[in-house]
Amino acid sequence: MIFGFVSITEVRDVKLALVSRRRTDRAGFRFTTRGMDSDGSVAIATETEAFVERAGVVTSFTTIRGSIPLFWMQFPLQMRKPRTMIHTGSREERAAFSTHFQKLSEEYGSRVVILSTLNEAGAEGILNLKYSREARRSEKIQLFKHFRFFSGETAPVTERLEDLYKDLKDVLSAQGLTQRTVHETAIRKSQSGVLRLNCIDCCDRSNVTQAHLVNSVIREFVLDDLNPTEWSELEGGLRELWYENGKQISEQYAGGAALKGDLTHYGMRTFSGRWHDLKSLMNRDFSNRYSHGMLQDGLDLLLGVVKEHDPIHLESRIRPYFPRIVIIVFVVAFVCKNLNFSRGLSVVSEQSLRFCGSNSFQAK
Repeated sequence: MIFGFVSITEVRDVKLALVSRRRTDRAGFRFTTRGMDSDGSVAIATETEAFVERAGVVTSFTTIRGSIPLFWMQFPLQMRKPRTMIHTGSREERAAFSTHFQKLSEEYGSRVVILSTLNEAGAEGILNLKYSREARRSEKIQLFKHFRFFSGETAPVTERLEDLYKDLKDVLSAQGLTQRTVHETAIRKSQSGVLRLNCIDCCDRSNVTQAHLVNSVIREFVLDDLNPTEWSELEGGLRELWYENGKQISEQYAGGAALKGDLTHYGMRTFSGRWHDLKSLMNRDFSNRYSHGMLQDGLDLLLGVVKEHDPIHLESRIRPYFPRIVIIVFVVAFVCKNLNFSRGLSVVSEQSLRFCGSNSFQAK
């Protein structure tokens, strides 16, 4: 059983397959599970392997995506884009960051390349800056590359993605491919290194970018002898696989299909694609607000990771807000008393103070 996505198609006697395997060590949903834990595991960690079988030879190229490996979180049920809380940095975070990339290096090889498609403004910009600083300190990371997916440039994103591939071509080529024959169990060649992608959700921008880069690798290093017409047919099959992959992974994690699916499917934005995005946003919003909390509890129970709330951690989360809460309560009480509001409003009850320990401040 695979938690993720599997699909196989055949075009012109060439079999194409895409397999995405999601890890279970930090499984969860969009706003309930973000970032990294103290063991170096990240949310929505997904390994995607693209296979090409031709003339009895199977060639594959592997890439991964995963949440930004830092301590950060977002509170659901506040708004469609809830406020982001970013940890200020600690030894524990740096140790977890180091552990995360140590694991990647051991599993995939020393050539670990990071591609971040985070925005440069707002909370995403802060996360991207902190991520790049930590990455440059690490000896396990060969390259940190930032790609401005939403750019003010007039060039369409597909052209800028092609420029991105040209920038990364040498490092991706150095990682190599995995290759074996259909009738042999032994592997002829093994990939050494991996490309790690992320955006804020690791669903939309990540899938578009990942699809373009992997398809470009296949075009240049696996099916380089095809003429433009033959490649166009095969590329259509690959695009269909990536479209379905993005849809499935996004529905599992975010509660709705991947946005910008038309970019993956057709290489351009379309009216139907934008309409599809609108419906997906509504599905995501409903799932994030009303379904994912209970689903997260059920998933934690299934995986055996349910933990009781730690009062010490709860206290530390409340502490930054407590002085403001006390001031607000006393000001409200003073105003109510002096303005002679209705009898039922003359005293702030003990029950009204219980919001200090509400679920919105509890540790996940």
